[in-house]
Order: sequence, then C-alpha cells, then structure tokens
Amino acid sequence: MSAANRVAGAWRRERFTGGFMLLALASGTTISMAQLATTLYALQLGVDSAKLGIIAAMEPLGIALMTLPAGLLVARYGARRVYFTASLGPMLLNLVVPFTGAWPLIALTQWLIGLCIPFRIVSIGGVFLARLAQIGVARAGWYRAAMSVGTGMTGPWLASWLIGAHGPVATFCAASASFAGMALFSRALLGDADTAASGAAHP
Repeated sequence: MSAANRVAGAWRRERFTGGFMLLALASGTTISMAQLATTLYALQLGVDSAKLGIIAAMEPLGIALMTLPAGLLVARYGARRVYFTASLGPMLLNLVVPFTGAWPLIALTQWLIGLCIPFRIVSIGGVFLARLAQIGVARAGWYRAAMSVGTGMTGPWLASWLIGAHGPVATFCAASASFAGMALFSRALLGDADTAASGAAHP
C-alpha cells in the first residue's frame, strides 16, 4: 500500500471515528434531555409521584419490547435506513409532548418513543462493532464514553437550563430538532460505514 493510500485510509478512519463519537454524544444528550424535560413538564402539570413513576416507566417498557425485533430489521434493511426512520418518531413525538396537558397522554408519547429507541441503538451499535477492527480495539470504550457523557452530563444540564430559561415548548422543540439533525447526519455517516463494509466483504 502506498503512502498516499495509507494517509487516505487513516483520514477516513479518523473522520468516521470523530463523526461517530459526535453522533453518540448527541444521541445520549438528546435522549437524556427529553427524558428530564418530560419529568419537569409533568411536575409543572402537578402530576403526583405514582403517575410520574408510570410516565418514567413507559420509555424503558417500549425499549424492552422492541430490542429483539430491532436487530432483525437492522439485519434486513441496513443500519442507515433503520436509524433514519427510527429517528423520525422521537422527532415528531417530542413536538407533541408539551401540548398533551394530561399525564396519560404524556405516558403514551414516552411509550411510543421507547418503541423507536432500540432501532437507533442497535443500528449505531452494530455499525460500531462492524468497524471496530478498523477503528482500533483501544478505542472500544469511546462509544460508551461519548454516550455516557451525553446521558449523564450534557443532557440533564441542557434540559434544566432550557426549561428554566425558555419553557417546555422550546425544550421539546430543541430535542425534536436534535433528532432531525441526527437523522440527517446519519445518512452520510452510516452510509460511509455501509460502503466500507461492502468493500470489505467484496475485495
């Protein structure tokens, strides 16, 4: 392999790794932000602790129901298509949440969002594992680290700040816009991954 090819390969690898970490960080941030924003919005409506617990349980319930089917659909239709489509659900549903006004409707939106999340997780996780040999095993924890930073730090901070400064409507609009941005960004990022995987399978 020539020096130019090695440089080009290294550039593609680093570009993919950087883009992937950005997507993972944005994903963790947005999901966590929307979850906390939902809780704060429900508290503003005067929802009691029992109903708040039901709302909080709906998204994990949806995730649990769809995790197995998600893998089958990703294997059939590809990560890029599934990730893009699954991002549209949370994008639209987060626009609905601040206009529900009743806890059963909030719970329903969270359950529906939970049905979409596994398709995103399986898509992005499968791509990362498929590219791990190229990315390097030493970077195996980067995906989880980026997701954890978004989930545990930037997401909660953004939710509390946005709701306090701009209210729930602006907060959920920001979450919706983030899901839209990730859907569009994934078209290029995961498309590159599919191309690389196809090239590896057919030397």
